[in-house]
Amino acid sequence: TTCPTNYYYSLSQLKCVCLPGLYYNGADCVSCPNNQYIMSGGSSCVCKPGYYMSNGYCQQCPGMYYSNGGSTCADCGYGYTSINSASQLGCTICPAGTYQPSLRGAQCLSCPAGRASLAGAFCCDGYYHVGDGVCAPCPE
Repeated sequence: TTCPTNYYYSLSQLKCVCLPGLYYNGADCVSCPNNQYIMSGGSSCVCKPGYYMSNGYCQQCPGMYYSNGGSTCADCGYGYTSINSASQLGCTICPAGTYQPSLRGAQCLSCPAGRASLAGAFCCDGYYHVGDGVCAPCPE
């Protein structure tokens, strides 16, 4: 069986279907618009990670915010940093020995000498989280 351009014949479905990476828009098999992709096995386009849907278009989340392709952006949370560059998008947990007391921290901070922390820490050992961006020494 011969299929049109952008289609292939599926032996399991016994018909011509869109090539991988393309979706059927009601008239033909086409690529997703900018900043969108097709999830594995999906039949429609969704926003790439780091982008959110706004007025029918995928917009990049502002710095220090992240989206898994939904309709809103959110901060990564305490103990995480946001990676929002052309090559990498997402939230990264701060490794042991570092902390991040801000909801939208750009990088993990090193614990002071002699102090430690577990991965994803808001503050280092001996400190407590006072509020966004602030760790204070524990009372003795």
